Amino acid sequence: MSNLVPGDRVRARVAGALLAALLLAGAGGAFASDEPAGGAPAAASNAWSGGWKAGLEEQDREVVSGDTMVVAAYGAMWVIVLLYVARLAAELRRLRRETDELRRQIEEAGTGRAAGPA
Repeated sequence: MSNLVPGDRVRARVAGALLAALLLAGAGGAFASDEPAGGAPAAASNAWSGGWKAGLEEQDREVVSGDTMVVAAYGAMWVIVLLYVARLAAELRRLRRETDELRRQIEEAGTGRAAGPA
């Protein structure tokens, strides 16, 4: 990263932070499950597991279907892809401007009207 200009360093850090946040948000659902590690449903393991929920009434909880999670994942991926394409388009515009400027400088140097010190 040492050969990046300051603006690119900031962009790289922001992109890294966003990626880390997305990965942590996705991993959070894996730890929120009430099911035991063996895969048995929570109701089957309530006999006495010695866990902290033994004897407590089952509370209403919000359930998010797998379909909703898939739609959210696809939506997030589309947003990421669109941001990436927008960044590529901006970089392409910058490179075209730079190429046009270099072409102009070469043409001026060829006609004897140098644009600056040689």
